[in-house]
Amino acid sequence: MLANVVRRQARVVLTAAARQSIPSLLARVSRPSSLALRPFSTTLCRSDDYAARAQAPAGNTPYSDNPPNRQLFLGNLAFEANESDIRDLISPFGEVESVRIIHNPDGSSRGFAYATFAEQASADQCIQSPLQIFGRQVRVDYSLPPPGRILFVGNLAPGGHEGHVRDVFEPFGAIQRVSVGQSPRGGIHSFAHVEFLKEEDAVRAHEQMAKTPPRILDHELRVTYASPRPPPSPKPFRRGRLAM
Repeated sequence: MLANVVRRQARVVLTAAARQSIPSLLARVSRPSSLALRPFSTTLCRSDDYAARAQAPAGNTPYSDNPPNRQLFLGNLAFEANESDIRDLISPFGEVESVRIIHNPDGSSRGFAYATFAEQASADQCIQSPLQIFGRQVRVDYSLPPPGRILFVGNLAPGGHEGHVRDVFEPFGAIQRVSVGQSPRGGIHSFAHVEFLKEEDAVRAHEQMAKTPPRILDHELRVTYASPRPPPSPKPFRRGRLAM
């Protein structure tokens, strides 16, 4: 009987102690945690960061004076980066047709590559976005096209017009046409295309201006070969009525 009395008293003591501890426990549970207030954005992984950069607004990177084209030059690459690494890096911007890493005779990477996108808009978006691979900042620019009759003139002053451009290039040979335009990405930079009648005149002008860049309205010009024009799409054949 004495044992039963001791057991009942022990249960009463434990129940009272539990009731006293409940308010303090509830207070600890209901207290806001500082950990829950931390921003989740600080845990973004590298691949998510690249996707965010692909959607960043234009104008966050330096302007390129090279003529826009679908093939990009990728410099300052980590030597261990392979084709798959580069494709993973730039594929968020669009379909990648090819990636070509330039190698030394012994097979080691020279630290730069050429990548070609299927669409011009993808290349434009890629060049405007900062990229890193294996901790190295990648230098991205439009690839320079081969020699031809048409020269691309970059960094033209906004007030520069066709007459200014002709005055600079006509001493090298007969010019078929000059066109002046505004950068498709906006900004203060303008550009021009100069088409010579003969390719040798364009080559001579390019070589001379590479040594001594000309100036128009106090702007030093950047002269490169223009990208080849895509072949015109064939027009659909339409049947017509024969005259009687």
